Amino acid sequence: MLIFLSSITFVFGQSLTFNPSGCFQVGDTVNISFNSIYQGSVQNWYLADFEIYDDFGNYYDDWQNDDNFDWVVPPFTGNYTISVEPRGPEGQSGSDFYVNIFIVDSVNIF
Repeated sequence: MLIFLSSITFVFGQSLTFNPSGCFQVGDTVNISFNSIYQGSVQNWYLADFEIYDDFGNYYDDWQNDDNFDWVVPPFTGNYTISVEPRGPEGQSGSDFYVNIFIVDSVNIF
């Protein structure tokens, strides 16, 4: 299976970085980093809460008050959403945003 990134939204200088970047296979460990305009320890505004879930209720995981975590690509094909909720006040440290990813079966790609 391969994973493709799509529909990345950037608000208030926020983004996610994936390492490795590009396509991933089931079972790969992907390091995901939250990038914010806030650095240092200003009331932990550089941290966020994360949820990753699929459209069918087969998979859910979350990380709280973090800016960097490892995610193991699950064995289910389909659409996944990464929900990001920055810890600071709305409009000051950023807004919630979502990243959609799609996992397909690499055997059926031609």
